[in-house]
Amino acid sequence: MNKSVLIIGCGDLGTRLGIDMVDEGWSVYGMRRNVSQLPKKIKGISIDLYQTDMPQNWPKQPIDYIVFCVAPNRDDHFDYDRLYCNGLKNVLHWLNQSKQQPKHLFVISSTAVYDQDDGEWVDENSSATPSSSQGKSMLAMEQLAFTSNISSTSVRLSGIYGPGRTYLINQAKQGIFYPAQPLLYTNRIYISDATNLIHKLVNYHQAGHSLSNYYIGVDDAPSSIQEVLTWLQTKLGVFELHTELTQRRAGSKKLSNKLARSIGWQPEYLSYKEGYTTLLKDLI
Repeated sequence: MNKSVLIIGCGDLGTRLGIDMVDEGWSVYGMRRNVSQLPKKIKGISIDLYQTDMPQNWPKQPIDYIVFCVAPNRDDHFDYDRLYCNGLKNVLHWLNQSKQQPKHLFVISSTAVYDQDDGEWVDENSSATPSSSQGKSMLAMEQLAFTSNISSTSVRLSGIYGPGRTYLINQAKQGIFYPAQPLLYTNRIYISDATNLIHKLVNYHQAGHSLSNYYIGVDDAPSSIQEVLTWLQTKLGVFELHTELTQRRAGSKKLSNKLARSIGWQPEYLSYKEGYTTLLKDLI
């Protein structure tokens, strides 16, 4: 029987993951509101996570792995608890109703759970005491997973960028800059590297290895926002800087990917330079 994975919230990240896993021989189910946007190789299940009733086409056969990677639509007005926590509660309820016991649950979270802001190094052992509503809801989602009857892992991603995710490039084009001091450290991961990390974790567990509760997903090179914007503006030929952002960005920290690398994963795009060089080739 094929190995199976159910990806809940099968948007950009989830679809990329699903395609990769199908190509590796997995049976992949993808849940989202509009399944017409899914490639045919992913078995689409139309779902509204805000509804408590089990979807009529919920998989009947055993599900080996669950990847819960929901994300808000940019134009949605909602509370994060409803999306992350209530959504996961519904999924856990449906699994119980169907008497399915997956081998492992992966919740895709965010480094928004870390509130450190003095440029210090942060890893999975650092305290997670978020101040933002999103960070608080994601931390609550993680705890909900850990208190379920399914072994679970949280993958905390930071600053996903790639095709269609060009926020910082747009800022650079607009001539936005930050004061030279204090340096505000940022972290990021190219979307294909984020996909590969989740895929690697699933396969690592499938191979019989134990997983930690948390993994941070970032590239190798935390960099100040000042450095990244200056580099982008040089590449774009933007030399007139006219919009200074005086409000400090949320947090300033250097995130470590040492634990993620310990399972054999490594990012293809080691720093923002490699990632944005690839993006700029397609945009310029």
